[in-house]
Amino acid sequence: MSNYPMDEQLGRLIGNLLAGGGEIFLPGVGTLFTERQGARRLSKRLIQPPYRRVSFSSQERGRSLVACIAEAAKCDQQPPRGVYDRWITRAFVQDRLSVVGIGTLEFKHFTPTAEFDARLNPQGREPVRVKPVRRFDWVLWFGIAAIVGVLGFVTFWWLCERTVSMNPELGPAARTHVVVPAESADTEL
Repeated sequence: MSNYPMDEQLGRLIGNLLAGGGEIFLPGVGTLFTERQGARRLSKRLIQPPYRRVSFSSQERGRSLVACIAEAAKCDQQPPRGVYDRWITRAFVQDRLSVVGIGTLEFKHFTPTAEFDARLNPQGREPVRVKPVRRFDWVLWFGIAAIVGVLGFVTFWWLCERTVSMNPELGPAARTHVVVPAESADTEL
């Protein structure tokens, strides 16, 4: 922790802006911004979940920290510029920018503190183990067999009906009905 309450307040301001997904331009240094990293497969059974990280760019992007200080303090640009200049002289030592409670920027690489990383990624960044997918079970096999059986029966029925309607000799007119006389039916009994 810093002995200066201003360092903690500016760290809190920067943390709130970064956690909200904003871009903060630090005059004379560059821009800190959050970017979302998509999920990726590490191995057959491990997946890295999506997470947010803080990145750095040398270009001027987003809002200036001086303007954010002026908005938070509700004053004009001169006093916040002095606050920023005093803070940057204490925070930027030997090519390393330390933001209290947020992390450090060293050689264009930002390393967040564990607390701020947990704030950015409440679900965590630990790889997730994926359960293996179960293969076909007996219910699925039974369903597939039933569908194949029904399709086979419908195909057989359709082919039989088609054959009967296409061949007039097998049609209903060609069929002969045998009528048994009533007398012969009584005598046989």
